[in-house]
Amino acid sequence: MLTGGVFSSIFLFSLPIIIGNFFLQLYVTVDAIIVGRFLGPQSLAAVSVASPILFVVVFFLYGGCTGISVLIAQEFGSGDKKSLHETVATSLLFGCGFTLALTAACLLGARSVLVWTKAPLELHDETMAYLNIVFTGLIFSFLYNYFASALRGIGNSRVPFVFQVIASCLHVAMNLFFVGQCGLGVRGSALATVLSQLASSAACLVYIYRREPMLALHRGDFRITPRALRATISYSWAAALQSIIVYVGRFLTQGCVNPLGAARVAGYNAATRVENVTMMAYEGVGVALSTFIAQNLGAGHGERVRSGLKTALTMAMSYTTVAALAVYAFAPQIMSMFVSSGAGGEVISAGVSYLRPMCIYLMLSNVDAIMQYFFRGLGEFRTVMFVSLSQIVLRVILSFLFVPRWGVPAIAHSTAVGWLMIFFVLSWLVHRHFKRTAC
Repeated sequence: MLTGGVFSSIFLFSLPIIIGNFFLQLYVTVDAIIVGRFLGPQSLAAVSVASPILFVVVFFLYGGCTGISVLIAQEFGSGDKKSLHETVATSLLFGCGFTLALTAACLLGARSVLVWTKAPLELHDETMAYLNIVFTGLIFSFLYNYFASALRGIGNSRVPFVFQVIASCLHVAMNLFFVGQCGLGVRGSALATVLSQLASSAACLVYIYRREPMLALHRGDFRITPRALRATISYSWAAALQSIIVYVGRFLTQGCVNPLGAARVAGYNAATRVENVTMMAYEGVGVALSTFIAQNLGAGHGERVRSGLKTALTMAMSYTTVAALAVYAFAPQIMSMFVSSGAGGEVISAGVSYLRPMCIYLMLSNVDAIMQYFFRGLGEFRTVMFVSLSQIVLRVILSFLFVPRWGVPAIAHSTAVGWLMIFFVLSWLVHRHFKRTAC
């Protein structure tokens, strides 16, 4: 990241992340396909109602780990090994404690959230059965994301990728076994999720102790340092909030969709899983960009920052163009994978009505995302958070106004309006940054 060509640095770092994200989205999508095929549209709807709630929680932890990754990358670039070690210990202890408290809150409050979002009453018990198991294993989700982010912070994106691929394959196999063979229903799907996360977090931990001594903690290291705690909270809280803003938007938007019935709930949420697959590449490029910028700023190589941003934009836009065209052309066939056409015609129709307009708007989302990762790399998480929050507020307001009248497609159009707004804001902020720093 600190020397050599900018394109090769970002591309080689992002490639394992992109492929790892593909497998992550694959197992999330296959999860829905297995539930829909084996258990039917109602169980798919139950998991769909659970997904926005679960994603808010999981991506809050993921976002916090991303912020810690940027902090680790800056300290790694500066060569301060003592500060790096203190940060690793403090952030791990703080993160574990926070995750356990969050788990308790989720287990106690999930059913109230279902009532508040007006989820169909017939889905409540099945949705809670799924959520309770996944929330119980939340600590394993944090540990994997933490260790993976720490490894990426020191420039190692290949190992998290390998363990993500293994965990994804394991998840699919266990899902087929628990749901298809053992007849455990949605509980089997949740159990497969927890066990795969346990396996990936354990694998990362073993690797770190064997191959990355600067990240390994020993008996005398497990203590919280005030300086490191302040830095950890500063970097992680804004990154965590920014990371979940889009999922909070989907969670709130779910309140618009739930009254439309179980079939449209299932169709909309299945379509968002496909949407996530089309977005995975520029998210991988964005993580690479933020690490690239953080390391080079830490090392005092500010002249590489502008080139990094241009390279990341070009890479991400090339992928998105191809992916969006493919999804637009084959949207009905893609949606038919989730349910059989006879039993789920309304599910397929609702999904296609959301996917096709979203494909048109994805290029705008692409540019916005890369600029947000650019500011993450600079450590300006609050800027990203407030810009993203304003976009979500606008999206949710428009969705509540127009979904009752136009149905699921209104969510796509409302989202595009929010993306267009932050495009102008972020473009101005990027221009101001380069004008001020002259790099």
